[in-house]
Amino acid sequence: MSAAHQGHVPIEGAIITDSNPELEVISMASVVIRGLDESVKKQLAAQAREHGRSMEAEARDILTKATRQPHIGLALVAAAREVGGVEDLPVPDRTDLARSADLG
Repeated sequence: MSAAHQGHVPIEGAIITDSNPELEVISMASVVIRGLDESVKKQLAAQAREHGRSMEAEARDILTKATRQPHIGLALVAAAREVGGVEDLPVPDRTDLARSADLG
C-alpha cells in the first residue's frame, strides 16, 4: 500500500527505509555547510524572509533548483541533434597565428 493510500503525503526525495505499512519510516538527508561567509548567510536570510520561509527551507529550495538545471553541454548537444547535427557545419581553416591578448 502506498504512502498516499495510508493518508500520508509523499515527500519528493524521501527514502522509505521499511516497506511495512505499520513501521514505515521516512528519512531525509542532512547537509552541514561550514565556513559560509557571513554576507552569504545574511543574503540567504533576506531571501528567506522575502519568500516567507525559514533559511533552511530557502537553502533546500535553492539546492533543489540548482541540481535540477540541465547541463549546458548536454543541452547544446541535444539542441544540435534536434536540427540535424553539426557534422555538415562549415569550419574555416585558421590561417592566422596565435597571439597573446593585449590587456592594456
